[in-house]
Amino acid sequence: MKKRSASSIRAALIHRGPSPGKGRSAWVGFGDRVWTVGFPKGKTAQDSVAEQTKKSLNTIDERLQAAGSDKSRILEATVFLKDMSAKEEMDAVWREWVPENCGISRAALSCDLAPGDLVELKVTAAAGQDQVTRGPSPGRGRSAFVSHKGTVSTVGFPKGLLPEDDIKEQMIKSLRTVDERLEAAGSNKSKILEATVYLEDMSVKDQMDAVWRDWVPEGCGISRACVGKFV
Repeated sequence: MKKRSASSIRAALIHRGPSPGKGRSAWVGFGDRVWTVGFPKGKTAQDSVAEQTKKSLNTIDERLQAAGSDKSRILEATVFLKDMSAKEEMDAVWREWVPENCGISRAALSCDLAPGDLVELKVTAAAGQDQVTRGPSPGRGRSAFVSHKGTVSTVGFPKGLLPEDDIKEQMIKSLRTVDERLEAAGSNKSKILEATVYLEDMSVKDQMDAVWRDWVPEGCGISRACVGKFV
């Protein structure tokens, strides 16, 4: 039996940061990746979305530093907002925080959060100094795609959205965006590993699924989650 080298064993170790509560870690590292969450530590009842975003990003900075990374190495992020109408207020802080030429593959959605929280963030970052490739920027602080050591992160949205578009048409347009971005990154949908579909209304899941099934190539099933809300 071939023995694994000491370096390969070390690379496979899972590293966990300090626990903010039973069953959770401030950050988790595996190989050359770090996962962490930012929340508005020290929030007050008077805080605006902008102030809570700053506090959440400060938490990200602290945790990434402890894990041996930093915000210039972030690959992808999801921003959870209590109220999507506050997205521009959050975005203004985000744009100031992300370093120049370090745009992140980012999604933003609205959902219920812990009492008093207006914003929370989840990020994946690279550890070490391996090259990170970033696609064109659709807006300050964001990238159309980010690739690192053979994996690509991207987000699909209904580009060219029209007021009359139904869920089927929006899904087609979102998946077309994914196709375009993956091609630009040197990949394609047959190589997708995992995905999350965010729906405003979970009652249209079957209609979304019909488009999804037609789009995914035969024999290339994807590990997929779908979240939304019932009305």
